[in-house]
Amino acid sequence: MSVNLPNSGLYQAQLGQHCTAFRDALDALMKDAQYINGNGGTELLVNLGIDATDAQQIVSTIGSVTSENSVVQMVTAFINSTVFLWGGQ
Repeated sequence: MSVNLPNSGLYQAQLGQHCTAFRDALDALMKDAQYINGNGGTELLVNLGIDATDAQQIVSTIGSVTSENSVVQMVTAFINSTVFLWGGQ
């Protein structure tokens, strides 16, 4: 399937910027989860002044973002499958 683009180079540059930003954001989220999980989870956040209910919600949401998570694996596979379009910088 072809796409009629006025400037394919600009399109690929934007695609690359979006993919690398998405990859970097996912990596940062995984590092946050690793830090929170490795330092006590809910207890860490409560000690930092976050309400216990909010802390539990944060841990249950962010704490599941690990490299073993199936969604993370699918997103990573998608990003890797697009490298040929944008060069993988």
